[in-house]
Order: sequence, then C-alpha cells, then structure tokens
Amino acid sequence: MTGVCVVAAMLMTVPDCTRLRYVTVLFCLLLLALPTPFELMDMEKDPSVFNPGEQWPHYALYIIVLPKVLPTLALYVIAMTEVFRGGFRTPREAIRSALTKAPAR
Repeated sequence: MTGVCVVAAMLMTVPDCTRLRYVTVLFCLLLLALPTPFELMDMEKDPSVFNPGEQWPHYALYIIVLPKVLPTLALYVIAMTEVFRGGFRTPREAIRSALTKAPAR
C-alpha cells in the first residue's frame, strides 16, 4: 500500500484538479493509510488457538479486504482519467514537442 500512497500523493499535485477529485484522492489516501481490519480478527496471535474466520462465508472475508481494494480502484480510475485527459502521443512526438518548447540559449 505504500506505493499506492505515493501515487495518491503524486495525484494531489496534478494541476487544474477539481475540488471533488482532490478530496476523493485525499480520502482514498486516508483509507489506505489506516490499518487493515485483519488486526481485529486475530487477537491471540497464536496459531494453536482456534480461528473463527475459517468458518465464515466468503462474503464476510471479502468485506475485510474491501477497505483497501476500493480506494485503490478509485485511485486507478482517477489516474487513468488524467492519462486520457492528457492525450496520447507516440514517444517520438513527445520528445519532439519537448525539444521544440525548450527555451533557446
């Protein structure tokens, strides 16, 4: 999650970002920085103690993972919209436009 938090921090520096997008990225960053609910499940930390989570239905186990998956998915969608908004160019076109915009010496 550390890498995803770094990407979220970089998304906060995008210019011309709407307030809603900025707040969404900040909220996702906060959710990713919080500890996972796995800590609440295994209080004993002893493998010999019975684990009640093994008998839970699958949807209950998915709920434990969702606090990390949903913010990551939201950040992915936000990042891809920024990529699409920037347009697509071949590497040659990107280099050419960067060289032509460079200040003359």
